[in-house]
Amino acid sequence: MKTKTFLLSLIIGLLFLACEEETTGPDDTNVEPVQDKILFFRMVETDEDYTHITELCTINPDGTELTVLVSGYYLTNGYSPDVLYFIGARWSPDLECIATSGGPGATFVTYAGYVPMWLLSPDGTFLENIVSSESGSILKWLDDETLVYEKYSTNNTLNSYNINTSDIEELYDTPSDDSVTTFCDYYMDVLWLARGRSPGSTYNEVLLLNIETGERNYFLHDHQFNMLGGRISPDKKRVAYYGRNIGEAYLYHLFVSNIEDPVPQELVIPDTVVTGRFAWNPESCRIAFTGKIGENSNYTDLFIYDLETGEIDTVTNMAKNGWHLEVYDWR
Repeated sequence: MKTKTFLLSLIIGLLFLACEEETTGPDDTNVEPVQDKILFFRMVETDEDYTHITELCTINPDGTELTVLVSGYYLTNGYSPDVLYFIGARWSPDLECIATSGGPGATFVTYAGYVPMWLLSPDGTFLENIVSSESGSILKWLDDETLVYEKYSTNNTLNSYNINTSDIEELYDTPSDDSVTTFCDYYMDVLWLARGRSPGSTYNEVLLLNIETGERNYFLHDHQFNMLGGRISPDKKRVAYYGRNIGEAYLYHLFVSNIEDPVPQELVIPDTVVTGRFAWNPESCRIAFTGKIGENSNYTDLFIYDLETGEIDTVTNMAKNGWHLEVYDWR
């Protein structure tokens, strides 16, 4: 009887250990929480001329549980001191706060002027105006305390900011004669995804930049596209980027490429015009992007492209009042 009891206890113990290992993973300190929500910004038309409601929102990938975190307004024909506008936002790795580019105190129309950076609580409360003397774009959280932003100046500077100590560290100061125009995303170590001009080119291309040595690797060196931005997949295996043919105005194309063997694959998106920013899902197999149904449409919605099946899901239907929409994050 004792032998049977001992064997039963041993089996239960082994099963408990196996379940624990499966739950925590090989390195529990590197596992980030996932809520599977998309963070985006939208502008909604009103009955008043040139006035739009502005909202920073979250939504489930299936289109349910649309939540407005922050709401304000924006004028398309001029400037008002109390407008609310965003050009970027990222969740912290622990999902405890959101870092935004834009918010209260902005003195800009679209991308011109002063772009404040704020910390926002998950429920939409503005917590702190970080780096209040500088204007910039939030790019990436390196950990729960450190975020990286691109400081807007004559020559854009890549800086890190510690939200607990307020310490600022300059990571890269773009030389005045450098072809790099904008940083897009963090890859690993000292490598950053950026856009800039390759030698002899007059149009922007997507590249990996070593911020210590200045060495760069172009993804589309000979492609006749003007590239506008890119994002690294969470598993660090692929990069997605978008741009337009030379001579096209606002007809964008979305590409995906392996990082180690960069062969660009254009995503086939029938009847939908890609209009701007996008975000990878946590599993690195789907991309949320914004687009318009038909080339002549004035209204923007949110879509998801499945890289495994090629299927496209429509997440939002703004009922023809979504004048502008941008995807910022998916966590």
